[in-house]
Amino acid sequence: MASSSGPKRIKTTAGLRENRRKEKIYSDIFLTKDHKKHFSNVQNRKLLMERKVTLLPQDVLDFSNEIMERQWSHLTTYPEPANIAIVQEFYANAKSFSLDTEPFWSYVRGQRIPFNANTINEFLNTEWEDDDELCGYAELMATELDYEEIEQALCITGGTFQRNRQQQPLHVKRVHLNSLSRLWMPLVHSNISPCTHVSDVTVNKAVILYAILTGRSVNLGKLIANEIRNCVNSTKAPLGHPSLITHLCKQEGVDTTIPPFEHPRKPIDMGYYTQFCLDADDGVASPPPRSPRIHARQRPILRRPQPPPPAPPSDPYQMMDMRLALIESKLEAVNRIGQAHAEMIRHDGSAAMDEDDDDEEEEDDDEADEEDSD
Repeated sequence: MASSSGPKRIKTTAGLRENRRKEKIYSDIFLTKDHKKHFSNVQNRKLLMERKVTLLPQDVLDFSNEIMERQWSHLTTYPEPANIAIVQEFYANAKSFSLDTEPFWSYVRGQRIPFNANTINEFLNTEWEDDDELCGYAELMATELDYEEIEQALCITGGTFQRNRQQQPLHVKRVHLNSLSRLWMPLVHSNISPCTHVSDVTVNKAVILYAILTGRSVNLGKLIANEIRNCVNSTKAPLGHPSLITHLCKQEGVDTTIPPFEHPRKPIDMGYYTQFCLDADDGVASPPPRSPRIHARQRPILRRPQPPPPAPPSDPYQMMDMRLALIESKLEAVNRIGQAHAEMIRHDGSAAMDEDDDDEEEEDDDEADEEDSD
């Protein structure tokens, strides 16, 4: 009896599981009613687009060599216009409403879309050999961090983390970063660990930069997969990696050609590097780092402090150019003053001549009157 009843229970359980799988698919767009309701939240969140890197290999050698050694070239070139509706549906259906839901996958237009570490590494051509092995970045996050070492690697002289009242590090201002850190910062904030802040680097982002600049290994696929999952579980964060998600959906057979689209942000090129990344050591003056303030949200701000004056350039050629420009401006000022004096003299002279003419006319009139009286 026991042996005959066993298989029946197994078949019944298998049948129930099969029915549950069928019940999970609510429509071609949404997995369940809960996912359909969740879409209204996702729909109101903006897309945080990626960037391409169009720097030539010889432009910034330290940056280009690091990209090549890590085989991250595809990370810098893949961003294309993202399909807005596809990305929104991906994030809506990736949300988990039960404990037994398999992580790192979503559902778009009838297709299952995985976004685990292996899938992303395969797309980026950055395969990680051992999934169980911790990368250098993960090892850093699992140990007690040496923030002074991080400051020395990322910052210019005097640059430090800003800290709270408990002296815990919060972030590093971009003006405190060295030129190479400033160049990696937008790539990390757009293509690896999306962030809307462009004026500072949080502790987690600083650790990523530190791992990159010190040659530690980074499991890029796992890092990005976790970032997408964190965004899925958030209720307010912008939707990151839209172009990557569009690519993942396309390779699973989803039609991604129907607009509307969101285009990638401005590329990281030589113009960006020149404007935002060069520091004083590279020949362009940068404001000296201010001493870190104690972070206190409740402290009232009495008045806005004036920005510090720019530091004088150390390049002798640039100093000579500045002196020549100053001399030229002084000569122009003297010339304008001379022209003004000349104009005043000319005006006074013409006025005096007019008065003399008037006097002569009056004398002529007087003489004419005397002759008439005679």
